[in-house]
Amino acid sequence: MKIELREDSVLLEGYINVTARESKVLTDFDGSKFIEIIEPKTFNRALEKSDKVVMLLNHDWSKQIGTRDENVELFEDNIGLFFRANISDSETIELAKANRLVGCSFGFLKPKYSKREFRGGFERRYIENLNLLEVSILSDKKNPAYSGCSVYKRDDDENIYTRMFNEPTEQKVEEKVDYSILDNEIWLLKNK
Repeated sequence: MKIELREDSVLLEGYINVTARESKVLTDFDGSKFIEIIEPKTFNRALEKSDKVVMLLNHDWSKQIGTRDENVELFEDNIGLFFRANISDSETIELAKANRLVGCSFGFLKPKYSKREFRGGFERRYIENLNLLEVSILSDKKNPAYSGCSVYKRDDDENIYTRMFNEPTEQKVEEKVDYSILDNEIWLLKNK
């Protein structure tokens, strides 16, 4: 992620997710293991049907730092889902100044996928459509448990999927699961 500090804002740009790339091994809600690949053009379709995609800090719905129709540009190119955001949120600016922004992530609903392969003991799921809810900038408080994906259950009727993508870094970080994302996702759904 490119970080450019300005007088009263920070310009961030990079990739939320790279398409056609295998995730690490994931566990579905029923306990089955799989590997996921976001197909090219999936984000284009999601952006065409999403009237508002928000940018959050650390998947926290109380920390909305931008929207697609205001200060966040989102588009899919031949690499993946690219973003450019001019952020004036003071907490995000301070985290950028302290070199504490570590990656990007996204949350979505209702993925449509095909199962095309079973290799190495794991099903491959090729995501073809999804409803994009949010993209997040992650600080060092939210080091993702996986460089590819994490999955969280939202409620009994519907699943929400959160995908985290870390751009490569030289730092070695102890992996630990942060379940606070689940609380934020549940709060959002209950307060719609």
